[in-house]
Amino acid sequence: LPSFESYHPWKQQNGEHFMREEINKYIKIKPNRLGKQNFMGANGTFTSIGHACFAMKKDLEEYMDYDVGEICNDDWRLAQKLMVHGCDPLPRRRCFSRAPQLYHKPFPINESLWKLPDNRNVRWGQYKCKNFTCLASNTTARKGFFKCTDCFNLTHHELPRWVNRGEFDPKTNQTVDFSVHEVLEIKPGEIRIGLDFSIGTGTFAARMRERNVTIVTATINLGAPFNEMIALRGLVPL
Repeated sequence: LPSFESYHPWKQQNGEHFMREEINKYIKIKPNRLGKQNFMGANGTFTSIGHACFAMKKDLEEYMDYDVGEICNDDWRLAQKLMVHGCDPLPRRRCFSRAPQLYHKPFPINESLWKLPDNRNVRWGQYKCKNFTCLASNTTARKGFFKCTDCFNLTHHELPRWVNRGEFDPKTNQTVDFSVHEVLEIKPGEIRIGLDFSIGTGTFAARMRERNVTIVTATINLGAPFNEMIALRGLVPL
């Protein structure tokens, strides 16, 4: 098995690459306290960052420029930029994540799936829309984003999804949509967890939750708080 000493050149090379001390502290190999191998045969703790982080040195150093033990900078857009470009996972920061100033208790789970969340539970500073009513409106131009613009309209747009099949092609008499029932029929009684890559606010996960299946929804905040919306519905964003 490789020893701790064999990683020293790697440690020195990457330790000199970044100027921020917080990055160097994070990527530095931490030897075990007793200097012995653990049950997995490792001599220390090896932290990881995305390969592309080294190509985005300037952005990463800006992200890691913070005061230890204080509130983190309001820089989630920078963090998202790093992750989208391959700097994922990001280094862990030793600061406290920002929260909405007027945070309010979320709705109970029996209400939250199909009800717009409280506006006080989101930090709106980086968005064109400043509340969920704006996001759920039919006026696309003032929302600040163009993909999945109806996804926040839970009543009219989202509620029928994954239950109704949608419009059929008159030539083929088929539709590209499928229902939750059809998904569950693939493995009756066996499906328990899943991952949803579709753009949206977690409606597929909501329908599956009603059938005792846990779905993690992968999303990013492209002009609107998609992650926060999913979480406030009582679902799991990624």
